[in-house]
Amino acid sequence: MSKIKYLILFLILFHPFSNMKAGDILTAQEALKKIFSENSTIVEKKFILNEKILGKLAMISNSAAESNSLSCKFYLGKTKDNETTGYAFIGSVAGKWGPIRYIVRINPSGRVNDVRIMSHKEKYGKWIVKRNFLDQFMNSHFSNTFLSEQDIDYITSATISSKAVEAGVKKALILFNILIKKRAPNK
Repeated sequence: MSKIKYLILFLILFHPFSNMKAGDILTAQEALKKIFSENSTIVEKKFILNEKILGKLAMISNSAAESNSLSCKFYLGKTKDNETTGYAFIGSVAGKWGPIRYIVRINPSGRVNDVRIMSHKEKYGKWIVKRNFLDQFMNSHFSNTFLSEQDIDYITSATISSKAVEAGVKKALILFNILIKKRAPNK
């Protein structure tokens, strides 16, 4: 490879793109406003996670570390007529360099409508905030073959960050099915 090609590769990998810096991107309030329409009333619903739910979450998500909280919250988007338009889950998963905080919006039928990264510390995984990566999760729902590796295009040099976001979406859908839809996914 010529020196020019190495220089171009270096600039592509390490250029400090200003809109992709690690750190806080969205507060919870900002994220909820982006996820739901301006006319929505947002209602917070807190759930206590018992050992049975934590066990299912750990078993299905293949990571006990992700199920260390004893409670979680869903935010319901409501119309003026009190109709639920969607559910939002704010969570955190372990990235390579620190926690990745995210929000997932799920429609009443259980499909993902939106995913956004609220904060992260990833050095090479800064691409996880980009729409072309996050849009892969759109319309996902929980099933036994949910989000297999063939479904997700992981970001080169940021596989850990990519898989962490995937685990976060999976966690949101698992909790939605267990807590909101009141059905446990089979696995």
